[in-house]
Amino acid sequence: MSLAELLVASGVLLAVTAVAGSAAMRAQLAFRAQPEVADMQQRTRVAASAVSRDLLMAGAGPASTSLAGPLVRRFPPVAPYRRGQADDARAGVFYRPDALSVVYVPDTRAEADVVHAVDLGRELLVDLAPNCGLLVHERVCGFAVGTNVVLFDAHGAFDVATVAEVAGARVRVQHGGLSATYDGGAVMAEVAAPTYLVRADAVTGALQLARYDGFRTERPVVDNVVDFRVEYFGDPSPPRALAPLAAADPPRRATG
Repeated sequence: MSLAELLVASGVLLAVTAVAGSAAMRAQLAFRAQPEVADMQQRTRVAASAVSRDLLMAGAGPASTSLAGPLVRRFPPVAPYRRGQADDARAGVFYRPDALSVVYVPDTRAEADVVHAVDLGRELLVDLAPNCGLLVHERVCGFAVGTNVVLFDAHGAFDVATVAEVAGARVRVQHGGLSATYDGGAVMAEVAAPTYLVRADAVTGALQLARYDGFRTERPVVDNVVDFRVEYFGDPSPPRALAPLAAADPPRRATG
């Protein structure tokens, strides 16, 4: 074998070795990334399921109070900004394309009419109408320490709070500020008030889709999010029930 042949053979061997090494390196990196890819896909599916579930429940209201029925009759149950005790509205922000807030009364509900309420600053003493049936009049069913609740009235005011103490029909709740007095003519009910929003990770700076429960807890749902935007659709002039022709007439079923 001549020197030239030896050099050519060595060059071919080095080229083949480089290609094989590069392929092996890519395969090794792909093998290492597969568990993370599977985990991200699973978390994305869980996040999509959670968002869908909360959207389906949005607006569900109390069933046995004076203001029973869907919450949309009282206030908007879906909003394009963070709501709750860390409310964007306090900073004058009422729209974010990367945020979605919903409010609903869950199936395992605790609910009662408000008889009297006294604001103590960051706490509210609420006297509730007993709702345990005909045989029990000395307590309010359903509410317990730590229960997250919503207070709302027929005029569109609503706030969220957390039960701090239950003493018979009197409940003490903690809040971050109230928009109304709720002293009679209001309702208190157990609530779910999640917000889904995009935030930057404090350590890596990568975007995350997080879920804020409306009170204290905010946890990431999906890491390494490229983008998350919510589009809202609605009629700016929806149909309205026509007024009765005379004061004594019943409401008209037609809309205009």
